[in-house]
Amino acid sequence: ATLYFLLAGHPPFPGPDVRQKLAAKLYSDPPPVHRLRPDVGAELSAVVQALLARDPAARCPTAAAAAAALAPLAAR
Repeated sequence: ATLYFLLAGHPPFPGPDVRQKLAAKLYSDPPPVHRLRPDVGAELSAVVQALLARDPAARCPTAAAAAAALAPLAAR
């Protein structure tokens, strides 16, 4: 969520009410970052989407796996 915020300029599930934010997290996906910021590559956007996936099985299982997914993109 922090990476999404840094790239998009707002949280993945903005809203004034915590209940609305939680409902959004349960029932929807945030817009892909590359749609909000065309200068963000589709590959980075896909990694961010995977990190925010609703299904835990679709997320990176560890911080090391998340770092490994992001590492090739950092060299660009």
